[in-house]
Amino acid sequence: MASSQISNAYFLQHGGALKMLLAQDRQTELDRLYRYACQKAEAGDTAAACRLFMLLTVYDGWSFDYWFQLARCCQAEHLWLDAAWAYGRAARIRPDEPDIPCLASECYASAGCTSLASRAARAALRLCGTLPKWQSVRRRAGILLNKTGEAR
Repeated sequence: MASSQISNAYFLQHGGALKMLLAQDRQTELDRLYRYACQKAEAGDTAAACRLFMLLTVYDGWSFDYWFQLARCCQAEHLWLDAAWAYGRAARIRPDEPDIPCLASECYASAGCTSLASRAARAALRLCGTLPKWQSVRRRAGILLNKTGEAR
């Protein structure tokens, strides 16, 4: 294996994105593909949208929108653990959004992973703080904690 292939593989395995390796900017094409994937999701073809969002995340693994939409589609397809994982990737990009761990908690709960559901719900509550704008997230996270038997 050539040293450039090894360094590229290392780069990708350690958080680099394919987008960063390519010399040409393909944002126009990515935007078009993203819009098409969103249309598929809105039309109810979430399986096709999942595949498109997955492709987009391979190309640019640092796009919150790509990961978030992939998670939403996986959740709609009842791919609970895949959805939770994608929410986790989105949370790495925007760690201050309490809705993300709350959504992941819902997925973990649906998958029967009560311990992970509780941990994610508690993370959502910590991120919410006392800000009024996160009241609905606090309520949902509290409900999830009650369902898992680990109420606040």
